[in-house]
Amino acid sequence: DEAIALLHDAVDRDPLAASVRSNLGRMFLAARQYDSAEVQLRNGIALSPLWSNPHAWLGHTLLAQGEPNAALEEFQRAAQLGGVQDSAYLAYGLAVVGRRAEARAMLNVLTATPRKRTNLGVAFALAYSALDDWDAAFYWLDNQIRGFSGNAQTYLRMPAAAALVAHPRFAEFRQRIGMDR
Repeated sequence: DEAIALLHDAVDRDPLAASVRSNLGRMFLAARQYDSAEVQLRNGIALSPLWSNPHAWLGHTLLAQGEPNAALEEFQRAAQLGGVQDSAYLAYGLAVVGRRAEARAMLNVLTATPRKRTNLGVAFALAYSALDDWDAAFYWLDNQIRGFSGNAQTYLRMPAAAALVAHPRFAEFRQRIGMDR
């Protein structure tokens, strides 16, 4: 609630900042306020249509609202505009809607090349959890924490992470990263 209030203030100060709109949409998504998330993310897209971030978060929002086809369109747009993380979110979306072979093939390509960025762990973990590949999901969560954990806790509060967070192995992970302190 505090983050949402602060971001609302930021929108009031700079209503044309797509990044603020996207962050506010992401916080609404984490708070399960999907209609508000959708409004802010669509505003962010209108302000910066070639930025992948609000497209990806709108994809997550639309999935949470039960709109899988529209969600996949947003994930695909994000993957076209963005990078590896956005493609991992597309793999997640594909797995959620039952296109598991496509998701697995995409993940095989994405993970075949060693990456310098280590903040991709949660995106890969979400995709693997949607495929019920728990060993890979927790491998990528561990990879995230070894490298860069700045946003891990925020991402793990998203609806997309519900199955991952509910998994019995997550309790040890939660304790290790100090989540909910």
